[in-house]
Amino acid sequence: MVKNLVGPPVVGEDFVGRKEELAEAVRMISQGNSLLLASPRRVGKSSFSKKLVEMFRREGVLAAYVDLQGVRTEQEFGDRMADAFRKIREESSKAVGLKDKVESFLNRIRKVEVKGVGFELKDNPQKFYTAVEKLMDFEGRALIVMDELAVFLEHITTAQGPEAAENLMNWLRNIRQSHQGRIVWVYCSSVSITNFVKRHNMSYTINDISSFPLGEMAYDEAVHLLKELCSGQGVEVFADSEIDVILEKIGWRLPFFIQLFFKNFIQNKASYKGQPMDKVVDEIVSVIIREHQIATWSERLSGYGAYEKPAQLLLNYLCQPNHRSDRSHLETIISPACEQMEDVGKVYAELRQMLDNDGYLMESNQGDIVFRSPIIRQYWYNKFVK
Repeated sequence: MVKNLVGPPVVGEDFVGRKEELAEAVRMISQGNSLLLASPRRVGKSSFSKKLVEMFRREGVLAAYVDLQGVRTEQEFGDRMADAFRKIREESSKAVGLKDKVESFLNRIRKVEVKGVGFELKDNPQKFYTAVEKLMDFEGRALIVMDELAVFLEHITTAQGPEAAENLMNWLRNIRQSHQGRIVWVYCSSVSITNFVKRHNMSYTINDISSFPLGEMAYDEAVHLLKELCSGQGVEVFADSEIDVILEKIGWRLPFFIQLFFKNFIQNKASYKGQPMDKVVDEIVSVIIREHQIATWSERLSGYGAYEKPAQLLLNYLCQPNHRSDRSHLETIISPACEQMEDVGKVYAELRQMLDNDGYLMESNQGDIVFRSPIIRQYWYNKFVK
């Protein structure tokens, strides 16, 4: 029975769909490719990567999921890595002596924090990363999923400068190459890793990773998810014609938006009885755009640095009906915020790529620049323009 979980990653039987994407990811990982899930937020990257870990474990492959959410320092990062390799040790009786290495490593970190002895990370990060790498001394192949990597990179960049983030990315690149074919990595984050490395001239640190964009759900899988949610909650399954209306108005077929719609429908289903579905969806969307989970779309711009103000101007314009999409006009829209920056044309090109990567914008079949999600467009219009 599928539960309706809005926000947290879904696992086990609550994970629905993505069959083709999972099969392709398994194929690529099995051939030794590390993957970069470079997709916008709320696409379902965490759920997808946890499903991969589950699938590989079933096949007897060592696998661990490292969640960097809330991690602020390299010491905390090392702690999470140590926990991951402890789990790998527990999965494999062949990992001789790893437990002692893990405990020894953690004790060294505690000494740095408590007694002020040992090595200081800020003075000798290479020694720190060398100690972490020693934890990878185990037998067998392994899959390591690292979630929210870009969020962690933003934190250490703010606290220590971009050099600290570059040291970490170089270290990750080095261990990918030194353990190639034995340890495969999957990196994902709700903030675009691609945007981060480009902004700080670190793109070379991920040039050995295969990009694996995760898009919206296939139409038939979105239909299946809605029907499974109805069955799981014991309510009458939507008619096919009603599902067509729901998915058309949701627009961007992300599990998050589908689940958010369903949550609000269940909460007020009695009041929607007898109403046409297009009216029901419109009413629910008007509620959804006031949800706190949608606010992350406006908060994310604070991480754009010098591009925040031109991004705000561009999105404020494009969320309005009957806007123009010709590049020269859009460059004039952002030009007031580009006075202290480089050439406006270059800023526009970089900004478009960033906003596309983060799922704000897309180019329609007609060549117009539009919001990727009708829900986010309406949220943006109501918050910043209306």
